[in-house]
Amino acid sequence: MVMSIPLQEKFFFKGLWTSTVDDIILTTAIRMKSIHGWDGKLIPIEVFFEASYAIHTKLGCQLTPDEIKERMQLLELRYRISKAVVATTGARWEVKKYYVVANEAVWENIFKYHPFAEAYFHCDEPEFSRLAVVFGMEDVKVEEAKDVIVISDSTEILPPPVVPTVTPVSDPDEVNSPLLTVVGQVRRKLFDEDLDSLDRESNNGHRPHNYSPSSSVELGPKVKDPKFHRLLKQPTPPVCSPNASSSASWSPFGGYRKH
Repeated sequence: MVMSIPLQEKFFFKGLWTSTVDDIILTTAIRMKSIHGWDGKLIPIEVFFEASYAIHTKLGCQLTPDEIKERMQLLELRYRISKAVVATTGARWEVKKYYVVANEAVWENIFKYHPFAEAYFHCDEPEFSRLAVVFGMEDVKVEEAKDVIVISDSTEILPPPVVPTVTPVSDPDEVNSPLLTVVGQVRRKLFDEDLDSLDRESNNGHRPHNYSPSSSVELGPKVKDPKFHRLLKQPTPPVCSPNASSSASWSPFGGYRKH
């Protein structure tokens, strides 16, 4: 059996009540609610006067605040019935297609409890979002308080890390490496002090001409040669390293060099 249900406009609009009037009422209510705030069950009387004035200014229609109040009661009914229809078992709201899908038995069950639901047989509620803003505050779900987990403070406090000390630079154009704080003293041994330091200069495998062996050193047969012995008796050059342990390279004057 095909259900004969009038179109939605037959339920919503009659006489001075048009979609334009409803738009002005909802716009005024949402604007004033954003400023003053109220729950969905108690609307301030100022909203009715403000909407009445706006309708008269924009459309030239004279609607009293009491008439606006009755109209808003119908708008709230539309919101409640629309929610009940889409929440019915067996009904499915096709939001993108703007209608509610249900078989005939489900619709009959809906109409039995909500006769005004016939307005949503062909089309869903066109102003559902704005109606929810005005009348849907009490529908906000309040979640139950969750258990609070207290984490005990068992963290071990560690000493602060040793931060290297940086010596400030007096000259901003001078670039220096940071001065790091060193714990304790560090000694570095450059040479073996037990060794003789007189032969530090490279001589390409030959003894230097100004070499003076100590009395404990036994000379070989070649060194005992008279010619080489004369070289050993040459005076020590006036310019040489004063430190026996110095590793700096030094060279005698030209007169002491053997070319």
